[in-house]
Amino acid sequence: MDAERTAAKQVTVRLRYEEAVVLSDMLSRWERDGSTQVRQPFQDAAEQMLIWDLTASFEPLIDEVPSSRCIEFVEQARNRVRDP
Repeated sequence: MDAERTAAKQVTVRLRYEEAVVLSDMLSRWERDGSTQVRQPFQDAAEQMLIWDLTASFEPLIDEVPSSRCIEFVEQARNRVRDP
């Protein structure tokens, strides 16, 4: 994972595919379970909005999410991120 700031005052974050899968699953779980299940709940509605937007931005990029093998795929991605 790496990030860069552009001249246009934008930030680009590059993730390996497996990192995006794991992060997307985590963000979706946070959204589904509510911020009270997260170690440090959101301090402002703007934080939650950013998480929703980030989660939504992953949805069209990750082909396996709507499949019946999604749980298995996420576990495989976690293993590849954890144990490269």
